[in-house]
Amino acid sequence: MREFNLCKLMSGLARVFETEAWEKGIDFTCRIRQDVPQDLQGDETRLCLLLSQLFMNAIEYTSKGAVNILVSYAREDNDAPTHRFTVTDSGCGMSVETRDSLREFLAGKVEKPPAGGPGMGLSIANKLASQLGGRIELESSSESGTVFTFQAPFISQLGSENIPCELEETARVLVVDDNETNRMVAANLLERMGHEVHSVGSGTEAIDLVAREEFTLVFMDLQMPDMDGFETTRRIRNSAIDSANCYIPIVALTAHGQMEDRNICLAAGMNDFLLKPIDREDLQCRILAALGSDGGRQVGWEFMMILDQKDLRRRICNDEELLQELLDLFLKDIPKQIAALKNGLADQDAELVMRKAHTIKGASANIGAFAMREVAKIMEGLAAHKALDTVETLCPRLLWELERFRKLVTSQSGRG
Repeated sequence: MREFNLCKLMSGLARVFETEAWEKGIDFTCRIRQDVPQDLQGDETRLCLLLSQLFMNAIEYTSKGAVNILVSYAREDNDAPTHRFTVTDSGCGMSVETRDSLREFLAGKVEKPPAGGPGMGLSIANKLASQLGGRIELESSSESGTVFTFQAPFISQLGSENIPCELEETARVLVVDDNETNRMVAANLLERMGHEVHSVGSGTEAIDLVAREEFTLVFMDLQMPDMDGFETTRRIRNSAIDSANCYIPIVALTAHGQMEDRNICLAAGMNDFLLKPIDREDLQCRILAALGSDGGRQVGWEFMMILDQKDLRRRICNDEELLQELLDLFLKDIPKQIAALKNGLADQDAELVMRKAHTIKGASANIGAFAMREVAKIMEGLAAHKALDTVETLCPRLLWELERFRKLVTSQSGRG
């Protein structure tokens, strides 16, 4: 039994499986309710394997729609409180016969699951569930998809009390959308949460306002006349490169959530996107992340740090001389790796691009440059699928993250 953080576990899993889902053209969400204890003791490895199996099954049997993950906390009668993981898909569902056969297997009434379909994967998952002291339940129909629920008790390091995540800070939010109704809906939701909201109807107005005032977060509509959200974001990033707003989180507002849209948003300098119609919980989790709260519910997505010097210092025992040497070495080597990656793109050499993206990802993670690591990780995955055109769209974002890293290191070292 070991200690682990549930949010970190789910975030890592979500980043892996959201890519697979988006490549199939389906949406993938993963949420943790606020009352769920996250610092736990238990078998993290078995839990990770079990959830991976359930996620893979859901994605495999869903050709359109979405796969949604919800983690909740259950207290039933006099039983010990349990963590509940619900995996819902909009796939083809199951026949009554298949569903009932799987239920009998999950309940231990028969030794083997029915042949074919998700049976083999469930055999592994069910064994892991038993080892974790939990159980898997199933709901499915050919009209409405499938819901698998796994629940098991995990020891909370915080005791039996649930600690809800509350917003203790007020965010200053800018909403950019040419549609007045959309602006009113977003502003109303944000104001009810206690935040200060400013809204404008065009990219030009947004650029002007960001140049003059500071904001916690920007919600940016993509489809606007004259100047769309992509160009507006590029200009904000370029014009604000020496100001605090250079690092302002910008979240796209879009009706589409495919992998291609995400990559285009990243390439433009955005942090993520929020699907329309706007959901209150999704909206709030973006605010939580922007304010730096550690209790956010949406996982698989985060505003990544430019440089986590606190963790890096801890790993090198606060050796300041070594710290500076590592940072200098990183800044000297990474441009060479990026140049080699771009050469691979020019030669259409997917293997070289994947290898260089992997090198950049590893070096960035080792130094604590998490924003660069995330971009390189996406590039590596795309190169593995030979999607080199999409990798190329992310090169400006990778270079921009490198420039942000360089400026931060230079400012903190006091060197010009």
